[in-house]
Amino acid sequence: MVLPAFGLNRAGVIARLPTWDPRFFWAALALVAAILLGALVIAWTDRWRKRPAQDRLGPKEQLGRFRTLYESGEISTEEFNRIHALLTARIMEELDLPAGPTNPPGVPPPQPQDAPTQGDV
Repeated sequence: MVLPAFGLNRAGVIARLPTWDPRFFWAALALVAAILLGALVIAWTDRWRKRPAQDRLGPKEQLGRFRTLYESGEISTEEFNRIHALLTARIMEELDLPAGPTNPPGVPPPQPQDAPTQGDV
């Protein structure tokens, strides 16, 4: 940029602008790559978050899979009883039923106690 009319260039006030510098190109390329990478991560996270609920197992399906593991001997009775109680509570919440005593397989239900009769009162 030369302004001979004002004599600024002769005095050295306006320095000559540098020609194309490759450092600016690489810095801009790195910035664009970082923005694109961030956009891809955000899009992937949003897609993962909005995946259909059919991909996730509900408590009933989980209980069925754990029952299969228990029957094949891959998990112990204590583990299955603990998992059964937890998933039964979740199923009750899902169905809006009051939580009651649960009896996993192999555990007998509690026996009702004898009610007092008229003569015992």
